[in-house]
Amino acid sequence: MKKLLLSIAIVAISAGSVFAQENSAEKLRWKGIMNNSFWSNWEIGLAGGVNATAWEGVANNQETGDLGWQAELSATKWYNPIVGSRLSVIGGELNKSNDAANSNFMQFTTDGIVNLSNWIGGYREDRVYYAKLFAGAGVSFVDINAQGGSGFAATAGLINTFRVCKQLDINLELKGILSAGHDMPAYIAPVAGKYGQIYSATLGIAYRFNKRDWSKDY
Repeated sequence: MKKLLLSIAIVAISAGSVFAQENSAEKLRWKGIMNNSFWSNWEIGLAGGVNATAWEGVANNQETGDLGWQAELSATKWYNPIVGSRLSVIGGELNKSNDAANSNFMQFTTDGIVNLSNWIGGYREDRVYYAKLFAGAGVSFVDINAQGGSGFAATAGLINTFRVCKQLDINLELKGILSAGHDMPAYIAPVAGKYGQIYSATLGIAYRFNKRDWSKDY
Protein backbone atom coordinates (compact mmCIF):
# COMPACT_ATOMS: atom_id res chain seq x y z
CA MET A 1 0.00 0.00 0.00
CA LYS A 2 2.83 2.37 0.90
CA LYS A 3 4.59 1.57 -2.40
CA LEU A 4 1.36 2.27 -4.29
CA LEU A 5 0.88 5.63 -2.56
CA LEU A 6 4.53 6.49 -3.17
CA SER A 7 4.19 5.63 -6.86
CA ILE A 8 1.02 7.75 -7.17
CA ALA A 9 2.78 10.68 -5.46
CA ILE A 10 5.79 10.44 -7.79
CA VAL A 11 3.53 10.35 -10.87
CA ALA A 12 1.50 13.31 -9.58
CA ILE A 13 4.61 15.39 -8.86
CA SER A 14 6.09 14.57 -12.27
CA ALA A 15 2.86 15.43 -14.05
CA GLY A 16 2.55 18.67 -12.11
CA SER A 17 6.11 19.62 -13.01
CA VAL A 18 5.51 18.98 -16.71
CA PHE A 19 2.22 20.91 -16.59
CA ALA A 20 3.92 23.88 -14.88
CA GLN A 21 6.67 23.94 -17.49
CA GLU A 22 4.17 23.79 -20.35
CA ASN A 23 2.10 26.61 -18.84
CA SER A 24 4.89 28.81 -17.43
CA ALA A 25 4.67 31.13 -20.43
CA GLU A 26 0.92 31.48 -19.88
CA LYS A 27 1.51 32.67 -16.29
CA LEU A 28 3.96 35.30 -17.54
CA ARG A 29 1.49 37.08 -19.80
CA TRP A 30 -0.21 40.36 -18.91
CA LYS A 31 -2.75 41.46 -21.48
CA GLY A 32 -0.69 40.08 -24.34
CA ILE A 33 2.67 41.33 -23.08
CA MET A 34 5.27 39.07 -21.52
CA ASN A 35 6.63 39.78 -18.06
CA ASN A 36 10.36 40.31 -17.87
CA SER A 37 13.38 38.93 -16.06
CA PHE A 38 14.44 40.31 -12.68
CA TRP A 39 17.21 42.51 -14.14
CA SER A 40 15.07 44.10 -16.85
CA ASN A 41 13.07 47.37 -16.67
CA TRP A 42 14.76 49.07 -13.72
CA GLU A 43 14.85 52.82 -13.00
CA ILE A 44 17.09 54.94 -10.80
CA GLY A 45 15.53 58.25 -9.80
CA LEU A 46 16.78 61.46 -8.20
CA ALA A 47 14.40 64.27 -7.20
CA GLY A 48 14.08 67.36 -5.04
CA GLY A 49 11.30 69.67 -3.96
CA VAL A 50 9.33 71.26 -1.15
CA ASN A 51 7.08 70.03 1.65
CA ALA A 52 4.50 71.34 4.09
CA THR A 53 3.35 69.73 7.33
CA ALA A 54 0.08 69.57 9.22
CA TRP A 55 0.36 68.27 12.78
CA GLU A 56 -2.93 67.35 14.43
CA GLY A 57 -3.63 69.64 17.41
CA VAL A 58 -1.02 72.28 16.59
CA ALA A 59 -1.95 73.38 13.06
CA ASN A 60 -2.60 76.95 14.21
CA ASN A 61 0.95 77.17 15.52
CA GLN A 62 2.57 76.77 12.10
CA GLU A 63 3.80 79.29 9.59
CA THR A 64 1.99 78.00 6.53
CA GLY A 65 3.95 80.21 4.15
CA ASP A 66 7.32 78.78 5.17
CA LEU A 67 8.00 75.53 3.26
CA GLY A 68 10.53 72.84 3.99
CA TRP A 69 12.67 71.01 1.45
CA GLN A 70 13.54 67.40 0.64
CA ALA A 71 15.63 65.23 -1.67
CA GLU A 72 14.84 61.70 -2.79
CA LEU A 73 16.77 58.75 -4.21
CA SER A 74 14.79 55.78 -5.51
CA ALA A 75 15.07 52.46 -7.35
CA THR A 76 12.03 51.17 -9.25
CA LYS A 77 11.43 47.73 -10.72
CA TRP A 78 8.65 47.19 -13.29
CA TYR A 79 7.32 43.63 -13.47
CA ASN A 80 5.16 44.40 -16.49
CA PRO A 81 3.98 47.63 -18.16
CA ILE A 82 1.33 48.18 -15.48
CA VAL A 83 2.70 47.04 -12.09
CA GLY A 84 5.95 47.98 -10.37
CA SER A 85 7.51 48.57 -6.96
CA ARG A 86 9.87 51.19 -5.59
CA LEU A 87 12.36 51.64 -2.76
CA SER A 88 13.01 55.25 -1.71
CA VAL A 89 15.25 57.17 0.66
CA ILE A 90 13.95 60.65 1.51
CA GLY A 91 15.71 63.32 3.56
CA GLY A 92 15.43 67.04 4.24
CA GLU A 93 13.83 69.57 6.56
CA LEU A 94 10.20 70.05 7.56
CA ASN A 95 8.67 73.51 7.51
CA LYS A 96 9.06 75.23 10.88
CA SER A 97 6.48 76.38 13.41
CA ASN A 98 6.40 79.74 15.19
CA ASP A 99 8.36 78.52 18.17
CA ALA A 100 11.18 76.41 16.75
CA ALA A 101 13.58 76.02 13.86
CA ASN A 102 13.10 73.55 11.04
CA SER A 103 13.27 69.83 11.92
CA ASN A 104 15.41 67.45 9.89
CA PHE A 105 13.88 64.15 8.83
CA MET A 106 14.66 60.94 6.94
CA GLN A 107 12.38 58.23 5.62
CA PHE A 108 12.80 54.79 4.07
CA THR A 109 9.72 53.65 2.16
CA THR A 110 8.60 50.98 -0.26
CA ASP A 111 5.71 51.59 -2.67
CA GLY A 112 3.58 49.62 -5.06
CA ILE A 113 2.98 51.49 -8.34
CA VAL A 114 0.24 51.18 -10.98
CA ASN A 115 0.77 52.77 -14.39
CA LEU A 116 -2.75 54.03 -15.14
CA SER A 117 -1.88 55.11 -18.68
CA ASN A 118 -0.74 51.63 -19.70
CA TRP A 119 -3.59 49.99 -17.79
CA ILE A 120 -6.38 52.07 -19.30
CA GLY A 121 -4.93 52.99 -22.67
CA GLY A 122 -2.79 49.92 -23.36
CA TYR A 123 0.98 49.64 -23.56
CA ARG A 124 2.70 52.10 -25.91
CA GLU A 125 6.43 52.76 -25.82
CA ASP A 126 6.04 56.08 -27.67
CA ARG A 127 3.62 57.58 -25.12
CA VAL A 128 4.89 60.98 -23.89
CA TYR A 129 2.93 61.20 -20.63
CA TYR A 130 2.20 58.54 -18.02
CA ALA A 131 0.03 58.88 -14.90
CA LYS A 132 1.09 56.54 -12.08
CA LEU A 133 -0.60 55.99 -8.72
CA PHE A 134 1.38 54.63 -5.78
CA ALA A 135 0.89 53.67 -2.15
CA GLY A 136 3.19 52.15 0.41
CA ALA A 137 4.72 52.24 3.86
CA GLY A 138 8.01 52.60 5.66
CA VAL A 139 9.77 54.11 8.65
CA SER A 140 10.32 57.80 9.43
CA PHE A 141 12.89 59.57 11.62
CA VAL A 142 12.43 63.19 12.78
CA ASP A 143 14.92 65.42 14.65
CA ILE A 144 17.59 62.77 14.17
CA ASN A 145 20.28 64.53 16.25
CA ALA A 146 17.91 65.85 18.92
CA GLN A 147 15.04 64.52 21.01
CA GLY A 148 13.10 63.29 18.05
CA GLY A 149 11.37 60.03 17.30
CA SER A 150 10.92 57.28 14.78
CA GLY A 151 7.85 55.41 13.68
CA PHE A 152 5.65 53.99 10.96
CA ALA A 153 4.79 56.10 7.91
CA ALA A 154 2.20 55.47 5.17
CA THR A 155 2.61 57.03 1.71
CA ALA A 156 0.35 57.64 -1.29
CA GLY A 157 0.39 59.91 -4.30
CA LEU A 158 0.60 60.53 -8.03
CA ILE A 159 3.63 60.45 -10.33
CA ASN A 160 3.37 62.47 -13.54
CA THR A 161 5.98 61.03 -15.90
CA PHE A 162 7.12 62.79 -19.07
CA ARG A 163 9.17 60.65 -21.47
CA VAL A 164 12.26 62.51 -22.74
CA CYS A 165 13.87 59.63 -24.61
CA LYS A 166 14.26 55.88 -24.32
CA GLN A 167 16.60 56.25 -21.37
CA LEU A 168 15.29 59.30 -19.47
CA ASP A 169 12.04 60.40 -17.86
CA ILE A 170 11.09 63.58 -15.99
CA ASN A 171 8.88 62.98 -12.95
CA LEU A 172 6.63 65.47 -11.19
CA GLU A 173 5.50 63.73 -8.01
CA LEU A 174 2.78 64.77 -5.56
CA LYS A 175 2.89 62.81 -2.33
CA GLY A 176 1.19 62.63 1.05
CA ILE A 177 2.80 60.97 4.08
CA LEU A 178 0.92 60.02 7.26
CA SER A 179 3.16 59.50 10.30
CA ALA A 180 2.59 58.30 13.85
CA GLY A 181 2.16 60.80 16.67
CA HIS A 182 5.45 59.96 18.38
CA ASP A 183 7.26 60.55 15.09
CA MET A 184 6.94 64.34 15.18
CA PRO A 185 9.38 67.09 15.99
CA ALA A 186 10.30 67.03 19.69
CA TYR A 187 8.57 70.34 20.44
CA ILE A 188 5.30 69.15 18.84
CA ALA A 189 4.94 65.53 19.94
CA PRO A 190 3.86 66.22 23.56
CA VAL A 191 0.97 68.49 22.54
CA ALA A 192 -0.05 66.97 19.21
CA GLY A 193 -2.67 64.33 18.53
CA LYS A 194 -2.34 60.86 17.09
CA TYR A 195 -0.84 61.58 13.70
CA GLY A 196 0.94 64.08 11.51
CA GLN A 197 0.93 64.73 7.77
CA ILE A 198 3.60 65.74 5.30
CA TYR A 199 2.65 66.92 1.80
CA SER A 200 5.36 67.25 -0.83
CA ALA A 201 5.89 68.18 -4.47
CA THR A 202 9.13 67.09 -6.14
CA LEU A 203 10.66 67.28 -9.61
CA GLY A 204 13.27 64.81 -10.74
CA ILE A 205 14.72 62.57 -13.41
CA ALA A 206 14.70 58.80 -13.81
CA TYR A 207 17.23 56.77 -15.79
CA ARG A 208 15.94 53.53 -17.26
CA PHE A 209 18.52 50.82 -17.86
CA ASN A 210 18.99 47.26 -19.11
CA LYS A 211 15.97 46.14 -21.18
CA ARG A 212 13.70 49.22 -21.32
CA ASP A 213 10.78 48.14 -23.52
CA TRP A 214 8.40 45.16 -23.49
CA SER A 215 7.96 42.27 -25.90
CA LYS A 216 4.48 41.47 -27.13
CA ASP A 217 3.27 37.88 -27.01
CA TYR A 218 2.11 36.97 -30.52
